[in-house]
Amino acid sequence: GTTDPDNDGKPNYLDTDSDGDGLPDATEGTIDTDNDGKPNYLDNDSDNDGLTDGVEGTADPDGDGKPNYLDTD
Repeated sequence: GTTDPDNDGKPNYLDTDSDGDGLPDATEGTIDTDNDGKPNYLDNDSDNDGLTDGVEGTADPDGDGKPNYLDTD
């Protein structure tokens, strides 16, 4: 889209991190993990656990196959 929710001066269609959380849109994807009506690439807390995706990151220290930003535990 042409909106700019992270206010970085780039419309979403030109932005590689549309929500400005430090995780690339290509990594977060278009699914809506927490069913809040926002696709993960526009959601700063994709698993709705109270920690932002940028803080949680993509590591999987518990080895359950889910990156931290999608894992509520």
